[in-house]
Amino acid sequence: MKLGKKGISLQGLPGVAMAFVLIGVMLAIGTYILSSISTTGGFVAESAQDYVIRNATAGLLTLGQWLPLVALVIAAGIVIAVLVGSFGGRGV
Repeated sequence: MKLGKKGISLQGLPGVAMAFVLIGVMLAIGTYILSSISTTGGFVAESAQDYVIRNATAGLLTLGQWLPLVALVIAAGIVIAVLVGSFGGRGV
């Protein structure tokens, strides 16, 4: 991915898209593992380990809720960059 003074070029967008997909997959796998540990881990309810696992799972789920907004901002940035580049006389 080429990052210059003006930001990411259009040639670098497949790498950004792949990174976005990998982040989503890692969040899904992490949430699955943590939820399976909390149900089959044998921890005493309300113990420190149970508390940590529940908080980590909640944090991953909250982070996953932000992914659609991040994708929308990235898509809007691409559209604005193409429009500005086209009408500004600079080729993108």
